[in-house]
Amino acid sequence: MTLSEFLTIIAILLAPVVALQVSKLLEHRRAKHYSRLNVFRTLMGTRASPTDLDHISALNAIDVEFYGSDDNSQQVLEAHKIYINHLSSPGTPIEVWNDKRVDLLLDLLAKMASCLGYRFGKTELKTTSYVPSVYGVREDESDLVRRGFLSLLAGKIALPIRVVNAPSDAASQ
Repeated sequence: MTLSEFLTIIAILLAPVVALQVSKLLEHRRAKHYSRLNVFRTLMGTRASPTDLDHISALNAIDVEFYGSDDNSQQVLEAHKIYINHLSSPGTPIEVWNDKRVDLLLDLLAKMASCLGYRFGKTELKTTSYVPSVYGVREDESDLVRRGFLSLLAGKIALPIRVVNAPSDAASQ
């Protein structure tokens, strides 16, 4: 058997194994990209609603989904760490704190977009989100009702009761 025949046999035997390994590698990369894209889409869709549970879940998934040693992943992880640290340390007036929160979120989203191959600037990210004003009103009303109910349960406030139509027997006594 000549060397070329031997190499041909080896190539024939190894080709399916190599093809399978390449296929697995490509599938792993595709799955990683789609997982990252899902986190990014969720954050983009909820960027104007930071207390949305999907938003919070997506934020908590960044450490896992963007784990990696490449420069883009590291930039995302660093921006994420800065954002989470800010969220965990309210100490400034709420307006100043919220302005910085928005700026840090936009920075995180811009870095995630870049990592995924999108070209979004912070200004574009800030001005292209939409939340109907009625949602803010509903959220404020829900918060007011929740606080009032908790105050009632804690005994901090009393439930006012007013008799509207008293029976005539009670009026004479």
